[in-house]
Amino acid sequence: MSVDRERVLHDVGKYVARTAMNLPEGALVAPALAELMLRDVYGRGDEPRMSETFDALVGETDDPVLGECRDCLQEIDALEGDARAGDVDALTRIATLARSISERLKAWARA
Repeated sequence: MSVDRERVLHDVGKYVARTAMNLPEGALVAPALAELMLRDVYGRGDEPRMSETFDALVGETDDPVLGECRDCLQEIDALEGDARAGDVDALTRIATLARSISERLKAWARA
């Protein structure tokens, strides 16, 4: 399967970190921003979570950058319960992972 780099960058890279990009590294995530960030990564209502969007666009791949992004998205998914409960460490980690995914995909798409 050929991966459309620009679409992955737009549909995942842009939206996964939409809120997280406005937070300084390591900063506490205010409740209002946490709600927005969680929508970015887990979707809202009938929207797919970011890991589902990524999997639909990328499929199986041996590309190391996409593998790293998939690992980050799996970690984000694993943190959902703690993040929705307001766990500060989980929210901070999600913000860090989201920014990392965005930056990795920007570099990958331009390569």
